[in-house]
Amino acid sequence: MNRNHIFNKALNLTHHEVNRKVAIHEAGHATAIHLGNKQKELPPVFFQIFITPVNGDFQTSRLLKKPASKYIANIDAGRLIHTLPSSIEEATYGFTRKQKIAYKLAFEADMINILVGPLAEAKYLKQRDGELIDPCFINLNDLHHFGGISDLESVNKYLDCF
Repeated sequence: MNRNHIFNKALNLTHHEVNRKVAIHEAGHATAIHLGNKQKELPPVFFQIFITPVNGDFQTSRLLKKPASKYIANIDAGRLIHTLPSSIEEATYGFTRKQKIAYKLAFEADMINILVGPLAEAKYLKQRDGELIDPCFINLNDLHHFGGISDLESVNKYLDCF
């Protein structure tokens, strides 16, 4: 997915809770990439997830032997479409019907894989608070509240290609 996502220590959350949110968010992406693509019989996609403290906090946390309060989660790779075209029509010009369908399937899989991270985080937070996730509760813009700002920017770039 080649993006960085900064998670700040939220009010009333311990560093363990912030770490858990980060892990669930990134695990959502990883699960969707691996299982979703496999279910759709798409080619395997290789990726790595790095979760590291922000530079200033890293040194401070090591010296004080306390956990950092800010982290960067970085997913390296994970997409089937590596370079977004200006339009799907342009990208699939000259493709056979079967190739066009395969390209669109990969395109859709990438968008789903991007959106699953903030959805997983939203579900976790609702369950933590003893609530059920409600489809009426979550809309695309709500995902900004669940570490999804960069995810939504990516999905909007994909949608622009349509």
